[in-house]
Amino acid sequence: IALGRALSDERGVFAYVLNKEQLLSDGEHIFSAFCGNSALELHPISFRIDTTDPKIPVISLPDPGSCVKSPVSVSGTAEPYTEVLIFIDNAEESELTYADEKGEWGMYISLEPGDHSIEVSARDCAGNQGKLSPDVEFF
Repeated sequence: IALGRALSDERGVFAYVLNKEQLLSDGEHIFSAFCGNSALELHPISFRIDTTDPKIPVISLPDPGSCVKSPVSVSGTAEPYTEVLIFIDNAEESELTYADEKGEWGMYISLEPGDHSIEVSARDCAGNQGKLSPDVEFF
């Protein structure tokens, strides 16, 4: 599908901005450019558009209502290769770990004695951040 035309500068640099009718859907895409009126194709560029939030991660540890000792083992599952943001006691700042190729994540967190809660969220490589998990309370 031909999207439009763009002129290059003296160095061969060009740009083309899609309009609203040309917005691309999520998925894999390949852009190709052709030189002048010839059939000479420049090197195609492939890329992926991702606007979908990751699924809500699951917290496996600590068990809800459990009594734990610091450092606390926090682990669970999320979409593979996502960043996992761990929010402790409703803090705005989070601890950060990564889900592996199986979606498993975990880390140890040092906490003062007392009641605590954690929630987690996942962020994919496109920067989409999913919703928070239900909180897990422990002491």
